[in-house]
Amino acid sequence: PPPDPEVPNMSIKLPEPTLSNLEEIETIIKVSSRSIYEREKLAAFVTQGYIAKLLPLLSTCEDLEDLKDLHRLCNIMKGITNHRQYLADNSKFKEIVKIKDKTIETKIHETFRLQYLKDVVFARVFDDPTSSILSSLILFNHVDICKHISQDDEFLDELFNILNEEDGSPKRKHDVIMFVQQLCFIAKSIHVPHKKELYRHGLFKVFDHSLVDDDPSVKTAGGEILASLLDTDASIIRSHIVKQAEDKKKTLAETIIERFIQDQDLGVKAQYAEALRLLLDMNAGLSEM
Repeated sequence: PPPDPEVPNMSIKLPEPTLSNLEEIETIIKVSSRSIYEREKLAAFVTQGYIAKLLPLLSTCEDLEDLKDLHRLCNIMKGITNHRQYLADNSKFKEIVKIKDKTIETKIHETFRLQYLKDVVFARVFDDPTSSILSSLILFNHVDICKHISQDDEFLDELFNILNEEDGSPKRKHDVIMFVQQLCFIAKSIHVPHKKELYRHGLFKVFDHSLVDDDPSVKTAGGEILASLLDTDASIIRSHIVKQAEDKKKTLAETIIERFIQDQDLGVKAQYAEALRLLLDMNAGLSEM
């Protein structure tokens, strides 16, 4: 019989695949998809060997022109492959700098899974209260993650020092920029103060690389980081530009103007135009996150 989704400590076992029990397998997978716990245990049970046993049944059903069982096989494969592979793929978690706190590392992995379950697996299944619970869990994890990172001096120093490596991998530098973009986005959405710590450890280095990069995605990420900072901390950006001018260095404002003139992408141009507007608007960015 199908497992009871209300009992999370029960293990899930699928029967050996045959034409006679495809309906049973489909039912188990459908029931399991209603619970995070059951979905996790189902993913843990299913191996590539089990999937391989399903494949010959596909040919058999096609030969028999059995549309009902073909449809069941389709539902089964959709239920156990895509989500399992995605959730099990650790390559999506790019640890640019080692996170030494295992609790925070666990929260990052957990948040990734929760977000995927909420936005993809159960997007059309959850009711509003259940979706709200998942959103709250994600929010609490985001708060803990952002607070920890903003207070980890060693982590931030190592992170931004990657941008100073003359012979460093461009890919690693790109990853740093993408990480900072994600951090700024999350921190802004949950209203966690974080930028003062980032400024102190070298946040402005991000713009030296991102705004002049040939990769459109990196350039866009740099523009989004700049926009995020200008929304709340425009005065600090202005102070940084003044200091650059006093030190006879090329200023961030000059870089923005150059990129506005040279870049052909209208979306990027719009980012730079908005950045210049906020820099010139002395009332902008007065609120502190």
